[in-house]
Amino acid sequence: MPHSSQWRPVAAFCHVAIYGDDDTEAYSEIWANQYDFTRLMRRAFGASRAIDYLYTLPIVDKGKIGLMGHSRNGKTSLWAAAFDDRIKAIISSSGGSGAEIPWRYTSHKYDDEDIALLTCNQPPWLHPRLRFFIGRENKLPVDQNSFMALIAPRGLMLSSAINETEGNPWGIEQAYNATQKIYKFLGAENNLAIRLRPGLHGTRPDDIEAYIDFFEYIFKRNKQKPENKLLFNYSFDNWRKQSKENINPLDFPVRNMDDIEVGVKNKKIQTIDDWNLKKQVIQKNIRWILGKEPPGVTTPGPQSWKNREKGEAYFGHFLDRPTATDRMSVMPIAPYHTFGDYLYGYLYFPKNMEEAVKNGKAKLHVVVYLHEYDYSKGFSSEEFDHDIQPYFESLVDNGFAVFTYDMVGFGNRIEEGSAFYKRYPNWSKMGKCVADLQGALETLTHLDFIDSTKISVVGYSLGATVALYTAALDKRISSVASVCGFTPMRLDTMGKGTEGIRAYSHLHGMLPRLGFFVNNESRIPYDFHEILAAIAPRNLLVIAPVMDQDASLTDIQNCIRQAGKIFNVYGKPGNIQIFTPDDYNRFSPDMRKKTIEWLKELPAL
Repeated sequence: MPHSSQWRPVAAFCHVAIYGDDDTEAYSEIWANQYDFTRLMRRAFGASRAIDYLYTLPIVDKGKIGLMGHSRNGKTSLWAAAFDDRIKAIISSSGGSGAEIPWRYTSHKYDDEDIALLTCNQPPWLHPRLRFFIGRENKLPVDQNSFMALIAPRGLMLSSAINETEGNPWGIEQAYNATQKIYKFLGAENNLAIRLRPGLHGTRPDDIEAYIDFFEYIFKRNKQKPENKLLFNYSFDNWRKQSKENINPLDFPVRNMDDIEVGVKNKKIQTIDDWNLKKQVIQKNIRWILGKEPPGVTTPGPQSWKNREKGEAYFGHFLDRPTATDRMSVMPIAPYHTFGDYLYGYLYFPKNMEEAVKNGKAKLHVVVYLHEYDYSKGFSSEEFDHDIQPYFESLVDNGFAVFTYDMVGFGNRIEEGSAFYKRYPNWSKMGKCVADLQGALETLTHLDFIDSTKISVVGYSLGATVALYTAALDKRISSVASVCGFTPMRLDTMGKGTEGIRAYSHLHGMLPRLGFFVNNESRIPYDFHEILAAIAPRNLLVIAPVMDQDASLTDIQNCIRQAGKIFNVYGKPGNIQIFTPDDYNRFSPDMRKKTIEWLKELPAL
């Protein structure tokens, strides 16, 4: 093609090989026993060798070389650009873990393609030493924002689909926000872009057009800036301005973790009546942190089998939900017989009880399952040990019904979460999660085939936290199993190596008011030992893995001991239990088995 000094083509390098026909595989033979770079980094190295060749061509404008990769090549493009300054514009498209998403935000509690899953599923891709950080992602010496910072001030676009099975749009935005600080420092903030598209892993023609537009913008061939629309545009500082709240933590007294037996007016708690007086104070403090709930109306739900609905397929969705099997039936609750304030959910139950369910003659013990911080999928799940379908099947095989739904800000409710604080600046997302669970309780108590006295809640990570908060306020929950759901807040300081209470107030925006107590954690008006005690005498199982990077097992064990004093007041010391597997933060097969065994053995209240 003819060219002139005013026009030069953009050169692009693309890896299309998947397993075979990959020239970079020869590098492992050439430098055997000298260098140990693995497949994806060999491909990144190969990209640089291709650029060596491009530099020999007079037709190539050396200042306009761009690199775009999708999926595994999204990883490769990012890594290549971090080590080769000759690449002036980079697009990492749906690279997932190790690309747009930092490893810290691909751990199990995000239900993403975590290090364990990726390195076992594709062992040639990454160096085996990465596996040492499974469950300890916070200990990695570098993360993907470090690669992105090395690219600055050159052009960089992070792109992914919102509901990718192996995606985390919230995690991508955290990487974008962190990297933007470097771009601003270098005076090149317009060179960093983010593009979150609807759908799943694949791209469409308009996505490719947007990618070309970005190259054109970076190479100054047009002035069309990327839109950079954020779905999780929350910060504690912005919330403070919006809510106009200003809380002085010094107005609150310093509290210890061993004051559970001190009741109102410093009277020692000796009776249930003594405890009930203090519990009212605890519940008042919890509601204050949750924020001001607006008035609303909840629906009674379908009430019977005949009012079952078509589910989310009625309005269209991308998410693969747990499905019916030859032993498990499913009843969608949507859209004309919803629960809560127009919310959708699914109820799973034993297939062999379908006739009794249809006739309203069954009385099933229902387990509400609440999911983790799975931003892209809600209660849907990844594969392998993430997959939630086998857990639901096991519960159903043991005679339980299971009810589940997406919490606000997750799965099919991402955009609802995006606008939450614009609508309710003085409420909280945790408060909304509690209200939604209470809406589910209302619906379940009105279903003619559910035993309203046997409503258990099992939650993992965020879901466990929501379960505990709700059970402390609502006695309709008969039992709770918390998996990796908490660590005592007054002791959760940055010196512990965890994210601290900032995870609630600054990072995920679940409880903004807690942000005023950062560095004054001892003044938080309640803590988890009081939440657990408020659940007494109902049955409570706490699963706290030994190697949970987000928690201190010693502090949790002390928390259980303190709450146990109130269970003793009720004469029910055995109703609070703790299980501490030698594991990290995940809902492992052993932990799932433990919750089912515990549910089966629950004593009557």
